[in-house]
Amino acid sequence: MLGRIFFTCVFLGLFCACSSLSCRWMDHKFRQYSGNSFNLLDMMANNSTNSTEEQNTVAFPHNLYSQASKASAEGKLSFAVQILKEVSALFEEDQSSTSWQEVTVENFLNVVNKQADELHSCIGAQGETKKKNTKLHLYFKRLSNETLKKMGHSAEAWELIRREVRVHLTYHYTNQDAEVNIAPFPHFLYNQASGASAEDKLAFTVQVLKEVSALFEEDDSSSSWQEVTVEHFLNVVNKQADELQLCIGSERRLNRRLHTYFKRLSHRTFGQMGHSAEAWELIRREIKVHLIRVDHLVSSLFISN
Repeated sequence: MLGRIFFTCVFLGLFCACSSLSCRWMDHKFRQYSGNSFNLLDMMANNSTNSTEEQNTVAFPHNLYSQASKASAEGKLSFAVQILKEVSALFEEDQSSTSWQEVTVENFLNVVNKQADELHSCIGAQGETKKKNTKLHLYFKRLSNETLKKMGHSAEAWELIRREVRVHLTYHYTNQDAEVNIAPFPHFLYNQASGASAEDKLAFTVQVLKEVSALFEEDDSSSSWQEVTVEHFLNVVNKQADELQLCIGSERRLNRRLHTYFKRLSHRTFGQMGHSAEAWELIRREIKVHLIRVDHLVSSLFISN
């Protein structure tokens, strides 16, 4: 499964585009807390003695994120705050079957709750009038009922929840570096792919992997990455693309919008910053989000109806 390879850490960023609110905490502390929350989530995985090949049966609410991306600055922040609060409430359920260290979970909740409180203060009095997103709340209720409760709050159920929460936190990340004019993340293309046939989902995934591979063939001499690490990464990505292509059979036409996005990502990032270490770090973060999104896309093929 793709997620075994792309197990890396990022956090909330979509709502950093709300800088018009002039929130000092968001400008100076948000990134630090974001990294902490992801590190703690990954520590839970590292401390776990259980893994699972089960797939979550609750569909991810891509449409709600798409709606939120078009909302006002206050609306985006309100959506982010609700996500954080719903995650916190979910992690208050019985975890006695997991092998997670209690202090790790406690620290994670402290970070998430701190972010929710500080982001809410960024909204101010305007946020008090914002209604809870009912559909988002129902989605988290289904996660609780259909994953945790149905599976008896088992370690396997909690691993599904942990992975799902990582997707949520990753989803918000994509505009964290809004000060750099990189190409907007193509959420709408992933939303379209999520409703496609199994073959088209795989074809979309194959194209993403091939586009990533092509991007990483550019000059990275200014980065401090070890050559063997980059080579191994490309071998893995190319192997996945080849094997998934075999599952499809015949070649499919390229998604032109996806190809155009990757061309813009290359031109706007490297064009503004050269092939500098800073430019490659932005690319690395952006690609990380793609790999998590295609992992989620492929995983959806195994969800039972």
